[in-house]
Amino acid sequence: MISTSDAILLGSSMFPANDGSQWVDNDGKSGCALGRAFLAVGGYLDAKGKPRFHMNHTVCANDIAAIWPWLGEGDIMYEISDIFTEVMNGHLTMDELVDFVASREPAAIEEVEESPWQKMVRGA
Repeated sequence: MISTSDAILLGSSMFPANDGSQWVDNDGKSGCALGRAFLAVGGYLDAKGKPRFHMNHTVCANDIAAIWPWLGEGDIMYEISDIFTEVMNGHLTMDELVDFVASREPAAIEEVEESPWQKMVRGA
């Protein structure tokens, strides 16, 4: 599966941004940072490429967290949404938003936080 940060970057090049008031607009053609990531990875489709729900379905946080479960923990989705608002207001860049997400994705955290057991196995 594509990382959340890569999907945000891909979605931002594939779909126009909305005003951030919805994850994905009702027409399914634009969204916020996470909404466009959802669209970029075919979020309306299941693993077999069949429609998971109709295009008139209002995308909610649970739909996005179903693709990237780590987003369901804490307030990270709302932090990303707040940063997206700052991007839309011209105070931050999309690259800064993507860097923020990349620094919090499970793979990035796993690289930084090595357990004592991992250190022992590695011989550190």
